[in-house]
Amino acid sequence: MLHKRIEIKYEHETATLLTYILDNTPKIDPD
Repeated sequence: MLHKRIEIKYEHETATLLTYILDNTPKIDPD
């Protein structure tokens, strides 16, 4: 049970981090 909670927390933090990185990456518009 505790292990499952840790996994979910880890996945959530990873998704948040990826979103943060993508949001702060300069957008390259293909012309």
